[in-house]
Amino acid sequence: MKKQVLLIQPPVEDFYYTDCRTQPLGLCYISSAIRQNFPDIEVVIYDVQAGGKKQNIPWPPEFFYLKKYYGSHDRSPFKLFYHYSRFGKPQNEIIQDLKSFSPILIGISSMFTPYYRQSLEMAAICREIFPAAKIVMGGHHATVEPASLLLAPNQTASKHDQPYLADFMIAGEGEVAIVHLLRKLLNKELESRALTDIPGVITRETLNQPALNINTSPDIHAIPRPDVAGLDMSNYSFAGKPMCFLVTSRGCPYHCTFCAIHSVFGSKYRRRKNPEILAEIQERVNQGFLHIDIEDDHFTANKRATSELLDLIIEKKWPLTFSAMNGLVYWSLDSSLLIKMKMAGFAALNLSFVSEDHDLLHDTKRPAENSKFSEIVFEAHNTGLLVTAYFILGMPGQSISDMAETMRFLAGLPVLLGASPYYLSPGTPDYKKWKGSRLLQQASSEDSFFSARLTALDIEIDDFSRDDIYTFFRASRMINYIKQGIDSGFPWDHVLYNPVREILREKKWYAESKNEKVELPYSRPVMDSLMQPPFVVTGYKTSSSITIAEGFIYSGIKEQQ
Repeated sequence: MKKQVLLIQPPVEDFYYTDCRTQPLGLCYISSAIRQNFPDIEVVIYDVQAGGKKQNIPWPPEFFYLKKYYGSHDRSPFKLFYHYSRFGKPQNEIIQDLKSFSPILIGISSMFTPYYRQSLEMAAICREIFPAAKIVMGGHHATVEPASLLLAPNQTASKHDQPYLADFMIAGEGEVAIVHLLRKLLNKELESRALTDIPGVITRETLNQPALNINTSPDIHAIPRPDVAGLDMSNYSFAGKPMCFLVTSRGCPYHCTFCAIHSVFGSKYRRRKNPEILAEIQERVNQGFLHIDIEDDHFTANKRATSELLDLIIEKKWPLTFSAMNGLVYWSLDSSLLIKMKMAGFAALNLSFVSEDHDLLHDTKRPAENSKFSEIVFEAHNTGLLVTAYFILGMPGQSISDMAETMRFLAGLPVLLGASPYYLSPGTPDYKKWKGSRLLQQASSEDSFFSARLTALDIEIDDFSRDDIYTFFRASRMINYIKQGIDSGFPWDHVLYNPVREILREKKWYAESKNEKVELPYSRPVMDSLMQPPFVVTGYKTSSSITIAEGFIYSGIKEQQ
């Protein structure tokens, strides 16, 4: 019987879930590295999230402060969240599935900080079922906060005899480290002193070393293509099409202080060669995939190479559509690239805008040029590409007026608003600067890792409250609702907008459930700042607009010139 390595993607527990972004690409890369170097070892990827199972579970006590925001069953057009859910297989089913495996090494993904408890849950289950197997974790959270996984909290370990759930962490990129670690395991050389020469491997004994040995820049041309053959295609789809992820580069040349990408991939931007990228796309076409999502952190950093790649894709005339859901940097786009993206199979773009406030962007080392953003939005719109603009709410240094100006700016462009409430993410310069600061009031005093998610509305400062951020968040839904009405050709006096007019008239939010209304927190300063007349809203799919004037009187619907 072949020796076996088991790679696991844990479940997710949260108020919402992006079901089209679940393919465990990192584990697919790890699988390929093992297969290439150990052809006699069987590698199995067990994706607990696969299959789309969802179960509503009790709210965690840590989030009871959110009850006044999300605690009412809301059917209004501007609803946010209600149920707290487990996305992935239930624990009893996981235990039953795992009993069919016999691994010598178990790799568990710990990518996202707020879900580290689910990674620990998987490690605890595996430790109980496979006491002789070694357990290694990797991913972003494992890189930046290895102690939270190597030294399991008491509440996690209390149900198990084993106080330590994971044996090793792999910090940074894992393809090289996993091969060395597996070789040591096969040679029975796993004592800590034998592991110190493996870039990225962290043990309990090496955890407190002054400088952890993190592997952040392996030769990108030597990394084998991700192994997706072992995945069930039916579990990963976009718009009903079998979907897979593609990475053309790693890293980003910019250093935005709220971004953690450099903690895993280092500061050096590395791009694969176009012939290899094209060969991987051809392989995916042969496997039956019909949609490819490009997951780069900066897909267009090398504009010439990206343009050439798009030309090659267009020439192939594959039956493919493309997306870049991880987001694109607008200042590296131009009319030529947008036209080629449309011809290659892109239908929509996610653009990272962040904020309209230039001083804030300067402080966060974020390049910015609002006129350039508007230019790219309208060029994309004229090319037939739909745009969602993502921005951040509640960063230290922001004010209510700053956030209102950002939303007013975006409301007037043909984009959907993608609001992202701010949270402190481990591994970012912001985290190092602000964690523990008296200027921030965090709801997550007991476990800040658990609350490092946009749904937590975790942070307040003197300049804004949680009610303010919630109001902005909900108002973004309201603006998008107006945009959809404009795209349908409805003027401001149409009945469709009655829920909007009611809110603006009564200055209250309501959760609507059947025949009852529950009043929700509503920030007058936010809405007064946001809705200063004239407030112009432009459609998403069209360039039509309406102006909400003084007293919220309809003042026309027209095509923008």
